Amino acid sequence: MYKDYSNFLFVDVEGHNLTVEDIRVLEHPYVAGVILFTRNYDDSYEGVERLKKLIKNIKSIKNKNLKISVDHEGGDVQRFKSNFTLLPRASDIEEIYNQNNEKGLNLAYAIGKTAGFELLNIGVDINYAPMVDLKGVDNKIVNTRSYGADSNVVIKLAKEYIKGLNETGLTAVVKHFPGHGFVEHDSHFDLPIDNREFSDIEKSDLKIYKEIFKYNKTDKLALMTAHIIYTKIDNTYPASLSKILVTDILRNQLGFNGIVFSDDLNMKALDSFGSPIEKTKLALDAGCDYILYCNNRKAVLDVLNNL
Repeated sequence: MYKDYSNFLFVDVEGHNLTVEDIRVLEHPYVAGVILFTRNYDDSYEGVERLKKLIKNIKSIKNKNLKISVDHEGGDVQRFKSNFTLLPRASDIEEIYNQNNEKGLNLAYAIGKTAGFELLNIGVDINYAPMVDLKGVDNKIVNTRSYGADSNVVIKLAKEYIKGLNETGLTAVVKHFPGHGFVEHDSHFDLPIDNREFSDIEKSDLKIYKEIFKYNKTDKLALMTAHIIYTKIDNTYPASLSKILVTDILRNQLGFNGIVFSDDLNMKALDSFGSPIEKTKLALDAGCDYILYCNNRKAVLDVLNNL
């Protein structure tokens, strides 16, 4: 079947100002949006205005309504800090929730709303948060970014964060489907393997997604996949490249009809799955709507020029 490869790629830009090459890349019809990093923002007094100008310049490019996205969870994963509210870690919110449920829920909502207002103010459309991975094993990529080991607590706190963020008009992206908390390796550097039975994943990780999907049926909820092989589900491909996980389970079984982002295809976990073009095709054919390709302009140009 023919796959319409158009308007699917989220890319990064070099710095505080657009280069000639940045503009050429962003004008390409395959490009759907931009993901911003700390390098795109400086901590000076004028930094916020400079960032607004960068975003305005991106959105003025003659293309299909380019979207601006960023990782702005709080704690260690917050790209813009100086002159922005320093948001607490998810594990801190869980701790407060365990002491006082109502305070924890109110805090999660307030953090989502604060992040939303401050990102909206500069022109951001999409926040890759909240992270809904369970704290299953000792994993430094998950631990303090997780709302904890209890799926019911994760569901409640994530719902409040999403509610606050959505009320400002921003799209929330829950991640990393179907769950990153039960592997020790970091997919930025290695390919993690999750050997749990499907029934175990279903009653823990997938329970979270099911409940969030029930709660939020707006067009302001998206999802990001994990670069992890779940051997009892698909022993060949990690979730980001797996039609079984993205189409059969996420779309058909769980009924999710929102936007699906792949995690960054430049991460080391996917090195063994072919060229940038091959990985991009696999992710799109699996059912991902948008592909992230970060910090590798050569790979981006290869996809844009040769796909």
